[in-house]
Amino acid sequence: MAATTPFPITPKATALIALAVHATTIRLAAGTLIVIVLTTFLIGTAWDIQWHPSVGRDKALTSPHLLMLGGIAASGLISLSVVLYESWIAWRGAGINDSNSTRLFVFFRAPIGFAVSGFGALLAALAFPLDDYWHTLYGVDVTLWAPFHIMIIFSMVMVGLGATYAFASEMNRAGEGRGKLAAQLGVTATLAMTLATFLLVIPQANTDDGLAAIGSYKFALYPLILAFALSTFLISATLVTRLPGAATILALAFTALRVGMYLFVPWAMDVAVAGEGFAYRPNPPQEIITPYAYPTSILFAALAIDIVYWLMRRRGGTGTQMLITTGVITAVLGTFWDKPWASVMTRFYFPDLNVNAVLLNALPFTLLAAIVGAGAAVLLSRGLSTTRQ
Repeated sequence: MAATTPFPITPKATALIALAVHATTIRLAAGTLIVIVLTTFLIGTAWDIQWHPSVGRDKALTSPHLLMLGGIAASGLISLSVVLYESWIAWRGAGINDSNSTRLFVFFRAPIGFAVSGFGALLAALAFPLDDYWHTLYGVDVTLWAPFHIMIIFSMVMVGLGATYAFASEMNRAGEGRGKLAAQLGVTATLAMTLATFLLVIPQANTDDGLAAIGSYKFALYPLILAFALSTFLISATLVTRLPGAATILALAFTALRVGMYLFVPWAMDVAVAGEGFAYRPNPPQEIITPYAYPTSILFAALAIDIVYWLMRRRGGTGTQMLITTGVITAVLGTFWDKPWASVMTRFYFPDLNVNAVLLNALPFTLLAAIVGAGAAVLLSRGLSTTRQ
C-alpha cells in the first residue's frame, strides 16, 4: 500500500513555502543593495565635502548632491519594497509571522532592520530641504557640523544599522553553511560602510573646530571621535559574527572605500567643474578631504583584534574580555598613528600649536571614548546576536 503523509502538502501550500524561502533570498539581496547604495552615498558625500571649499555652493542640486540623494532615495525604495513584498506574503499566509518579522502600523509586516533603514532614509530625505533652508539663512559654507548635516549623516547611519540587523537576523536563523557565511559577510560589510558613514563627521575635527578647550586646557577632538568609532565597530564585527578575521574584513572594506574616494573625487571634481562651467576658487584644498581624514590605523587595530580572538578560540574560550581589551587599547594607540588634524591645524589655523601637548591632553578623554565605544559594541552585539526578525 502506498505510503501517505498525515498532512499532505497541497500545490497551494508548496507555492506558499516557496514564497517564504524566496523571502530569505530577497532579504539578503536587498541588504546587499543597501550596502551598495550606502557606498554611493558615501562617495557622493566625500565629493560634496570637497566641492564646498573648492567650488562653493551656487545651487541646491549640485552634482554631488544628486549622487547623495540617489543613495538616500534608493535605500528608502529598497526598504519600502521589502516591507510591501513581505506584507503581501504574510497576507497570503506564507510563513511570515512573529518568529521572523515585525508588525508595522497594524497592516504591514517586515524585518525590523528594513523598517529602521527605511525610517533612516526618510529622515535623511527630510533633512535635505531643511539643510537648504539653513544655508539660505546662514551662508553656503557653514561647518560640516551644522545641524542638518549631522541629521543627514546619522540618518544614514540608521540605514546602515538597519541593514546590519537584517543580515544579522538571517545569520541567526541560518544553519551552518553558505547561507550563514553570506549573512556573516553581509554583517561585516554593512558595519564597514556604517563606520565610514559615522566618520563623515571627522573631517571637521581637522579644522579649528577640532581644538577644544576647558579653560586653558586644550585638547584635540579627532582622537576622541576616532577611538570611539574604531572600538565600537571593530569589536562589534567580531562579537556579532564570531567569524575569525571579521575585523580585518571590515578594515579591508573600509580601506577599499578610502582608496576609491581618492581615485574618484579628484576626477569627478574636474569633470563636473568643466562640464557645468564652474571655476575652482583660489587656493582650493590640496588634500582629498574625506579620505585624508579617514584612519589608516584601522588595519593594524583589526589585525590585532583578530589575532587575539583566534588565539583565545584555540585555547577553547570565547576570548570576549581579551577581545574588548584589545579593541580599546588598539583604538587608543591608533590615535597616535593617525594625526591628519595636526598637519591641517598647524598649516592653516594654529601655526604655533603644540601637537604633542594637545594629543596627550586628549588622552584621558580618548581612553574614555574607547571604553564607551566598547560598551556600545557589547550592547549592539547583544541585539544583533539575538534578533531573528
